Amino acid sequence: MTDAFEINGNTYIIIEYIEGKNLHQLIEARGRLDEIEALEIILKILEVTDYMNSLKPNPMIHGDIKPGNVIHSKGKTVLIDLGSVDTDESTAGFCAPERFSGKAKSIESDIYSIGELLHYLVCGEVK
Repeated sequence: MTDAFEINGNTYIIIEYIEGKNLHQLIEARGRLDEIEALEIILKILEVTDYMNSLKPNPMIHGDIKPGNVIHSKGKTVLIDLGSVDTDESTAGFCAPERFSGKAKSIESDIYSIGELLHYLVCGEVK
């Protein structure tokens, strides 16, 4: 969030515009990525999730890491849709199997989603 303010009882939130394509759009346009580029993207996502998970006393778990929630442009990778941190949202194909049986999201389920994202980047398809 860049700023928030209220006018006449209405709350407005200003957030940074992230220019670029999400990873789904990138794969659709270019096809699968080479392993080095895919790993560079995954390492950046791991840095962000490691930071989120290390917050004390309440670690943040994204819970919906998928191609549409990662913007990549000019060497910059940004994990978006942090609104899913406060929900039980998950996307089939990237969600850990235990989430479908009703288990709560966890650091481990984010790691699973990142692994599925890596597969998507190098193979160009969802398992």
